[in-house]
Amino acid sequence: MLLSVGIISCSLIINSTSWWNKFLNFQNIPIAEIINSSENPLVLTPEAVSSHLISISHNLNDRVTIRFVDKPNITQEAKVFSDKFLLNYPQPWLDLIEKKSEFKLKKVHQGTALEDHF
Repeated sequence: MLLSVGIISCSLIINSTSWWNKFLNFQNIPIAEIINSSENPLVLTPEAVSSHLISISHNLNDRVTIRFVDKPNITQEAKVFSDKFLLNYPQPWLDLIEKKSEFKLKKVHQGTALEDHF
């Protein structure tokens, strides 16, 4: 009986988009939908926080290009992409990009207060 309940519980959890033990990444689906709606998207994320990108990557389309960066800049090669998404960039990096590049930044997703604590 206990084994049956465990199997049923696991099958419910694995197929759900959000569950109590998945609360840190429950925003992955809306973020992936925004990225996937772009024609030729590029996702840039700092190497230090690549774990969030790994958890969201299975929701991204094959046409999404992912780059890990170690500097707060957007290279000229990024111009060939229709949209550039900066995932988990630290605020000082965002400020530096706005000051030193021709790219204008626009927030397309706001996390919840709960996400800000982690």
